[in-house]
Amino acid sequence: MTYYRRKKPTKSELLADRAAVWPVDELCPLCGRKMIPGKSVDQHHLIPRMYGGTRKSFIHRVCHTKLHSLYTEADLANRLNTFDLLRATSEVKSFVKWVRRQDPNFTTKHRRSKT
Repeated sequence: MTYYRRKKPTKSELLADRAAVWPVDELCPLCGRKMIPGKSVDQHHLIPRMYGGTRKSFIHRVCHTKLHSLYTEADLANRLNTFDLLRATSEVKSFVKWVRRQDPNFTTKHRRSKT
């Protein structure tokens, strides 16, 4: 007897589903730029899943990778679990000042923090 697994959706199918329910004129809660559905948008757990977080928000992928390159999961869970607290830090302030001049589809890689 052969058992068949359910086919895992492809990345393009997932992006199509995401675009279908995308709110019009959505702004990134971190940098304030307009978000266009596609590869430049990611989901961020304000409290990381390993600390029991379930609430997710759409943010730019470049903003998401920057947050995780600056702070540990413990910092994000305990001290910086709202976008207001994140924007208040000096590292994020300087990043937001720079990234606001970039195109909404802009992506880049960030080095991991040594601390």
